Amino acid sequence: MKKYVTVIILAAALVACAMVSCGTELPMENSGAGVSAAVSAESAPAASAEESSAAEESVHESIAPQVSEVISEPEQVSDEPVSEAVSEPVSEESEPVSEPEASVEESSEEISEESSEEVSVAPVARIGEYASPYLETIASGTYKIRISETRTVGGEALPYTVTAYHKDSAVYYEVEESYGTKTSYLRKDGSLIVLDSFSKAAMVYPDDGEQFEKTLWTGEITLAASGSEQLFETEYHYEKYTDDTGFEFTLFFNLADELERYRSYNSSVKDTIVISLSVSPDVSGGVFDIPEGYTVIEG
Repeated sequence: MKKYVTVIILAAALVACAMVSCGTELPMENSGAGVSAAVSAESAPAASAEESSAAEESVHESIAPQVSEVISEPEQVSDEPVSEAVSEPVSEESEPVSEPEASVEESSEEISEESSEEVSVAPVARIGEYASPYLETIASGTYKIRISETRTVGGEALPYTVTAYHKDSAVYYEVEESYGTKTSYLRKDGSLIVLDSFSKAAMVYPDDGEQFEKTLWTGEITLAASGSEQLFETEYHYEKYTDDTGFEFTLFFNLADELERYRSYNSSVKDTIVISLSVSPDVSGGVFDIPEGYTVIEG
């Protein structure tokens, strides 16, 4: 019986060898030789490097065409969709990015133009050359100012002159009214003191803020125009100013550059008012004290 089996195996082996030599391929799934080869590969010892490499080459040769056919078809199908999907979003996103850059450049150009215009504008002259020394004297806080104007009292035009001596917050006034009436006031330390030269009395009252000087302007002033003009048949240099409230007035200087006149429009009486005006730094410290021999009376 064993001999019979052996003869059958040998016969099968001879048939297989004959078919291989003739170039006939056996299906791996149905042939017993393929199953026996797979089993023997697991159970047999490792083959030599040359035999394994030869076997790998033969296996690759048999499966390579099948693998290439399976892979090549998806690659051809996927090339075009991918390129379109990538190229279109990039081009769409590149347009919005370029627009903000252009807007930034335009805004920077507008800012530069505005700044250049502001720089090119010449500064406004605030004070003219004739008024400058007088305004510096007033700004020092120690000065004498004399204002003479005409006031209408009971339908009659009467002269009214105020000479004020300023030193810091202290002010001494000499007020000359019509018919030679003269009154002196001293304002300091939060009190208004009336000095009566006839009775030699100094009557002290709380300072109520009463103004004895004419308000010539308010806040800072800016030069609006200048030139020469004849006023009361006399030639003057003039400088026209505007104050912080928009009020306009004109200062007149004689040919010796001395301040003499002030002109403005009085809207209350709808008339142009011209007054005599002088400013000087000549101030005596004694005018801010109660004269000796005066009786102080608290009001």
